[in-house]
Formats: sequence, C-alpha cells, structure tokens
Amino acid sequence: MPKRAKALFVGVDIGGTNTVAAVVDRAGKVLHREKVSTDSQADNDEFVRQTADAVRAAIKGRKLKKRDIAAVGVGAPGVVDTAAGVLVKAPNVPRLRKVPLRAGLETELQLPVYVGNDVNMGTLGEKWRGAAREADDVVGVFVGTGVGGGLVIGGAPYTGYSDVAGEIGHLIMQIDGPLCGCGNRGCLEALASRTAIERDLREAMKAGRRSVLSQLLDEDSTRIRSGLLRQALEQEDELVTEVLTRASRILGLAAMTIRHLVDPEVIVFGGGVIEACGDFMLPLIEQAAHDDPLLVDHPPMAIVRSELGDDAVLLGTVALAMTQGGELSVQAAKRKPAKKASPKYPKVAFIRFGEARVGKKTYDYDLIVDPEGKVRKRKKKLAREEFGTSHKIGARELEAFCDNQLELLVIGTGRHGMVQLDESAVQLLENHGTEYRLLPSSEAAEAYNSARGRKALLLHVTC
Repeated sequence: MPKRAKALFVGVDIGGTNTVAAVVDRAGKVLHREKVSTDSQADNDEFVRQTADAVRAAIKGRKLKKRDIAAVGVGAPGVVDTAAGVLVKAPNVPRLRKVPLRAGLETELQLPVYVGNDVNMGTLGEKWRGAAREADDVVGVFVGTGVGGGLVIGGAPYTGYSDVAGEIGHLIMQIDGPLCGCGNRGCLEALASRTAIERDLREAMKAGRRSVLSQLLDEDSTRIRSGLLRQALEQEDELVTEVLTRASRILGLAAMTIRHLVDPEVIVFGGGVIEACGDFMLPLIEQAAHDDPLLVDHPPMAIVRSELGDDAVLLGTVALAMTQGGELSVQAAKRKPAKKASPKYPKVAFIRFGEARVGKKTYDYDLIVDPEGKVRKRKKKLAREEFGTSHKIGARELEAFCDNQLELLVIGTGRHGMVQLDESAVQLLENHGTEYRLLPSSEAAEAYNSARGRKALLLHVTC
C-alpha cells in the first residue's frame, strides 16, 4: 500500500438530520468535510448506499482517490452491535432494523470499515484529541435533545455484554418521575435534557411564572433552543436560572453515581445545552458531583467541557479505525487524572460605598467571585425569603458555589460589618472543611487578593 494511503481516513457521523463525512489525517486534523441529508424514511439498502455516497463525496471533495484512504470509521445513532458492525436500531430512522452497515459499506467502498455508536465515538474522540487526552478511563455525557453517554475504559470504547453500556441518559434518577421517551420513568434524560428543560419551563409559564422567554420566542422560534436559554441566562431570568440550576444539580448527581459505578478519571460534558450554557451549568454540576461524603478524602474526579464540539464523533471514528487496524494506541502514556488548568482569579477592589471593581469592570451591586474566578451577581432574594433581610447569609445561598474543594471563603460584610452568617451556613462550611473570614468589604477584597489556593469571595457592596 502506498505510504500516502496509510495517512488518511474518512470519518462519518450519521445524525438524524444530516450525515457528515470528513477526510482526516493520522494526527486528527480534518482536511475536508461533506454534509448530506439523512433520509429518515430510508430502508436498509438505501441507508447503506447514502452513507457510502457521503464517503465518496468527501474523497472526491478533497480530490483524492479511493486508494488514498486507509479505512473508514462510522458513528451511528442508536443501538450498534460493534463486533458485527450492525446497526441494530436507529430511533430517528424508524424503518431501519439490523442494518449490516460494515459489510454493506465494505462491499460498496472496497475499504475496511469500522462501526460504533455515535456517542461512544464522541467520547473516544475527546479521549484521543480533545478534553480527556491525558486519561485512559473517560465517561462522556452529552446534553442535547436527549442525554447521550459513552464509556472509554483503558483507552478503548467499552460497550458491555450486549452493547448497551453507557446509556447514561437512562439512569433512573427519580422513582416514578416524568415519562421518558424510552418508556421508563424518571430517567436522567426525562429530567435534565433540553427537552425536559423546555417542558418544565413551559409548564411554569403556563402556570403564570414570568420569563423573558415570552419575548424571545416568536413565530420563527417556537422551540426553546439552547441559544435562547443562554440569552435568558444573560438577562438573569429568574425562571430559566431556577430550572437550569435544578437540571445542573441532577446532572451533577448523575456524575456522582457514575463515579460510584465506574470511577473514571474524567467526565466530559458536551452537547448543545452545555455548549450554550456551560459557563453557568458546569460549576453547579461539579459542585453537586463532588459534594460526596463517601469520597471526601479521595482525589477529585475531573469534570471538563468538550473541546471538539461537532468534530468529536468524526475524530472518534477515525481513532476507532486506527486502533482496530493496529495503527494507533490511544492509551495515555502514563495513567493519571486529567487536570484542569488552575483558575485565573481576578483582582478585586472595594472602591467606595456602592462601587467595587473586579478586574477591569466596575459593579454597583453585591457580587460573588466563585471558585473558578467567575463573577456572579449575588441573589439577595434567597436571603430575604429565608431571613427577611439580605444582611444574613444561609446555607441555601452558599450551596450555589461552595464545595469540598473550596479552601477559603472571604465575605465582605460592607463598610460597617452589617452582614452575618447564619448557623446553617457555618455548619455547611465546616462540613466542607472550608475556612471562612468575615471582614469589612475593603479588607475583604485585600484578603481575597492575597490568598492562595482555591478561594471564593462574597462582597457586600451596597451598604
């Protein structure tokens, strides 16, 4: 085989709406891609032919010949018999049953073909060239219309006895909970997918809750897409914040359960909802996952965001083709947990009554700098509802950003020391082993700036 033939592969990501085929080199660089529509009414033979045509289009689009391609990797949606290369069932293409995808494509293309479930391939892609490059044991959780999951154990996809391992979206998180599309009740997907989030938002709005979504939705966007959720968060919409906080906590508890079962080095979160709202959701997911008394003395499991986006499945299929073809080992050179970069904490200054500066931005309201160094507006409503005043801080308010890894919480009590901690907050911090300091706001800013380690700040600015 010519040297060049061993250097190039075609990766295929079959989606419910579109199929993408891409030419990829051995380093994981996407050289060319083609997108074609997925025919949801196709039968087995038509489906194989259309997939083969997508591969041919990618090869032709890069001005290559078939002899330039070493192998083809395919990520298929639904239940896949990986050993046989058969797509057993695809929910979005209902006419398909037991499609001999590998055999059919090898006959059509006269190339070696390797087939896997699309979410498993996405997880493998993140392990090979994405957010989990330094880990061997990886779990992928992809939050979109549903919740998909994938497992990579020892550097290779793990599919279980009957190829259904990794169906994380169908972990039962609530006994007799909402009906899931799979037929069970209380699945993670039925509680924390975009579909579930939209259901909860619409029910609340129908019951009279106000939301900026009423203005954001129009005749051209009747669905509450992930981008609209992000816009509502940016406008500090109370209802969307509440629903996404609950969904994040559920996803975090699912991550805790995954750790108890699999103990991975890394959980990678991706999908449309995370891409749009991850800045808000991931800290809450991480907090819930790590707030685990059972494993408080163990090293923390890394929870990271997908780096590859839409290319994760394509690169995963190429990694599968290369590993099964004997050209690549994607095991980490040394088994160690993937580590997130240390947070970059901003410099804080209390300028005067009603004014503080974080980094280069000035704020005229109470604020929180969370353990990741991100600034949030303090939700005074929580304190007012519980204590009748915003000058008292309870556990309910601190739970939004305190976790077992937080070493220091600095609380700026205002110019005259008006803010106090409730006993419930003190108990929460002690349970987490978190040191806390209550200081006048000007001194609190200085103490926060000079502190080392994982830290957070709650700064009372307005009195």
